[in-house]
Amino acid sequence: MYNVYQPWDRLKTCIVGTCYPPEYFSFITKSKVRSVMEKIAEETEEDLQNLIRLLEQFEVTVLRTGIGDTIESFYHENGVFLPPPITPRDHCVMLGNEFYVKSKHNNFEILKENWEMWKGTYWPKKAPETYDEYFALPDHIKDELKNQFDCGTEYFSYSSFSLQDKIIWGDIVRHVEQQGNKIINLTATDFPKNFASAYVTQLGKNVYIGSEEYKQDMTRTINVLNQSYPDRKFHATDTGGHSDGTFCVLKPGLLLSIEGFVPEAKKLFPDWEIISLPGPTWGQVNNFQELRKKNNGKFWVRNEEVNDEFTDFVGNWLVEWIGQVEETVFDVNLLMIDEHNIICPQYNEQTFKIFEKHGITPHIVDFRHRYFWDGGISCVTNDIHREPVI
Repeated sequence: MYNVYQPWDRLKTCIVGTCYPPEYFSFITKSKVRSVMEKIAEETEEDLQNLIRLLEQFEVTVLRTGIGDTIESFYHENGVFLPPPITPRDHCVMLGNEFYVKSKHNNFEILKENWEMWKGTYWPKKAPETYDEYFALPDHIKDELKNQFDCGTEYFSYSSFSLQDKIIWGDIVRHVEQQGNKIINLTATDFPKNFASAYVTQLGKNVYIGSEEYKQDMTRTINVLNQSYPDRKFHATDTGGHSDGTFCVLKPGLLLSIEGFVPEAKKLFPDWEIISLPGPTWGQVNNFQELRKKNNGKFWVRNEEVNDEFTDFVGNWLVEWIGQVEETVFDVNLLMIDEHNIICPQYNEQTFKIFEKHGITPHIVDFRHRYFWDGGISCVTNDIHREPVI
């Protein structure tokens, strides 16, 4: 049975994300756009393969997210819509031996419960109960249903059905079930939206959940979780976004943190040594200041800063693919193999000296398009089995 209790325990099984293949972008007619997207796809998979090879050198079993048998299912009728399953840490979390995943079944239950209230003239009498039935609905009904849910495509859309079925409810969950693990389906009502590994840090029985926004009141959420799971102690952390982009637990008593999170980190871990990292240094990135005038600091692809066709394409069609890379510190977005080995996307003199001081060996795996995907090594992985070092 898989389990995760401490982030420094020896990593044994890890999910690694997947990008679309270059041929996915064959529909793009503008060559200056298509060639860039094809290059991003090729180089992303090359880097992920390098990451996998390193993990396997440490005898880590790697599971990949999937895109099914055909990439056509990931198209929107008007172009690109659904992001590739490249960041598995955003969708599930292993706490102890319980695997929490966002539930596709909840969507059908909500449909069933609200169908009579929502349905319009000439709608089917019964709510769809399968994907085939849902996909068969006319587009105007599906569009109306998305509006009724009023919580974005994350919980309900024909695209998110495809996403959850092929990524979360595909081979990975079946594999975890075969190990004997309990699968817990996350729903919008039972759990906060940020209940995934990107926001959640587990230290034994203590579970720290990052906030989606700064100064967010998470009192009710934490109280509900503590009442529902009395064998654990849940804590709120004011990360204002993904925890794995804010701090990284390196080993017992040692924490790597971005500069702005240090006061919060000292409250949470008063007896720990906290290593502070400054914010992003975009002055070192070629032409980023000029590009940010066009894309508001959302992404950067080397040598494409003046490719306006590409910039416009991303801004018009790939808004759900990108984040806010201007605010991201990739030097904290790391993956511990064990308390003596860590995977990093780049060299950082400050942190590497600290690693050496504490007997931690850094292993660099370049993730060249982290400034496009707004994701580092932690984002494109998800540890689902760790063994304590005895």
